[in-house]
Amino acid sequence: MEPIQPKDPGDFLTSGEFNSFFRGSENAILDSAQVLTIADSVQLSRAMAVNAMASDFFRNSGSTPGSPDEYRVSTIGLRRAPLTLLDGMRVRFRPPFNNSGIANLTVAGIGPVEILQTDGTSSLVGGEISTAADTAVRYDAAAAKFILLIISVVNAQETVRGLSFFPKRIILSNSSGLPLTDIDFSAGNFIFSDGTGEAANTAFTKKIDGVFVAGTGVGGVDEVTDIGFVDTWYHTYAVFNPTTGARDFAFSLSPSAPSLVGALTPFTKHRRIGSVRTAAANTIIGFIQIGVKFIFTVPRSIASGVATPSTPTTFDMETPIGIQTLAIIVASLNNRNGGIALYSPLQPTPTIANLTGVWQSGVLAELNSNTLEILTDTASEIVVDSIGGGNLGTLTLSTWGWVDYLLENS
Repeated sequence: MEPIQPKDPGDFLTSGEFNSFFRGSENAILDSAQVLTIADSVQLSRAMAVNAMASDFFRNSGSTPGSPDEYRVSTIGLRRAPLTLLDGMRVRFRPPFNNSGIANLTVAGIGPVEILQTDGTSSLVGGEISTAADTAVRYDAAAAKFILLIISVVNAQETVRGLSFFPKRIILSNSSGLPLTDIDFSAGNFIFSDGTGEAANTAFTKKIDGVFVAGTGVGGVDEVTDIGFVDTWYHTYAVFNPTTGARDFAFSLSPSAPSLVGALTPFTKHRRIGSVRTAAANTIIGFIQIGVKFIFTVPRSIASGVATPSTPTTFDMETPIGIQTLAIIVASLNNRNGGIALYSPLQPTPTIANLTGVWQSGVLAELNSNTLEILTDTASEIVVDSIGGGNLGTLTLSTWGWVDYLLENS
């Protein structure tokens, strides 16, 4: 538009000034999808309102995933592209793919410019931009960066933005690639153990034979001195870095919290989400997780044909150490005239006499071989005792798995 020079009373617009001003007004009206008419005296104000409402929405134009992810957008219809990025300028668009990490945005050929998290300082880590929702950013001229205004969700059917996540349990499994050393963690969300918030994790694979390194497919043990232990329970944790928003997983011998050392130091938010056991060094025993129930792929023999105890005797059930679980046990008697009682060390000693078969915490079983669920103490122990007279015979015990009810609120 031609600039209009200052005028004194009685001066006139030149033809160039007049034509330029009115051509600009006409273009604004036409860009708002109106037809010029002398019968409508508010077309210009309507055009300004229409352009103001929709001018910050752009369409995808050749975006490409990668490292970093590159989002490119262009104007829609007759709307004009900006000549430069101005402080406070807002851009909205529907992304064609979820971001996997750091992301840049190019607007109508201007850029690329990095998109930061809502704190205005941290780079994206993955999952903040989703095809399930529009993305909105604001340009910060001082930082020369876009700042995310709306955090998208990984799956809009599983989360509610701004409130809380619908529960989606993180499931553990022996990795299909390296099942003896690696654990696959499914995508899901978890509540921080201190109750201050929650986070959603994407699927990861972590190695039990290496010290923790951020990222998937790398080591996950918190303490370098705790790698390679034999016949040992490692507790698994979902972890979150509140400064950068990074999510990850870790292994620890502690049942209460991982050691925040080395690369794990900034992951101050965490929650235990399960446990795994090694046999030989760096060899994870096979298991299947179903909700809060974990089943060994091959039952673990605890006692085979041992003399039935004549007094209360504790047995280690090979369930996660340091926490109370329901041990899933198969018990059988051979050549036993009386009965036996299997019960939790946390329960009183039973006083039942003249029992034939297996007794579990007040439930009389009719068969000599039974699957039982018994509460362990934190040392993974249960108590076995003979009840009634007769030949003691022999006892066979095996652990098929465990139920970890402490994970219910994870």
